[in-house]
Amino acid sequence: MEGEITMGLREKIQQTLNTREENNRKSVSLIIDSDTLEQVDRVAKAFSKVSEKNFSRNSIIEEAIKEYIVEATDVLLNTYSIDINETNEDDTISTDFNLAIFPAHNDGFNETFIGEDCWYSVRIKEERIPKIKYVAAYRAAPVSGITHYAKVREIKQYEDTKKKIVIFDGPAIPLPHTIKLGGTDANAMRAPRYTTLEKFQQAQDVKELFK
Repeated sequence: MEGEITMGLREKIQQTLNTREENNRKSVSLIIDSDTLEQVDRVAKAFSKVSEKNFSRNSIIEEAIKEYIVEATDVLLNTYSIDINETNEDDTISTDFNLAIFPAHNDGFNETFIGEDCWYSVRIKEERIPKIKYVAAYRAAPVSGITHYAKVREIKQYEDTKKKIVIFDGPAIPLPHTIKLGGTDANAMRAPRYTTLEKFQQAQDVKELFK
């Protein structure tokens, strides 16, 4: 189920200590009060000690900003019905997309996408539904990639909510290789994304899905 990709902040911190992914970065200037900056430095030093990796002040601030954006995005979507990802040029409605990719926690993926031949509690704009013929799931870490897709039989309202359930036309189809996250920021896959089956079947990493 889509909502299951969200993890607690404590779990996210533990994951950060265990694995860190290098992504494309841009330099920005921030003004932070001295007391907060001192605390950040202490956390970075402690993280480096317990994980045997080098954590910098910048890496701690970057992770904190990412988590803030995740929570802010959820508040905007669920309280004010504002989806900030809809402004992404990759997601602009076009005449050729026919495959939707939804975020998934691995437990929910195995239980529902594979076990029940469906995916539910997802957000899809009504005008996009007729165009969606296939669905896939981007699986969170440690997979950090797409391993299966399915042909769509029906998309309808999910229970007494504004969300949808996607019912598959048969079992999910395994890909011959995992479409890996690559250099793409994992936050880019926390919302539904759209592409074509042709691009999907040829892609080696996530970035190639949205060229």
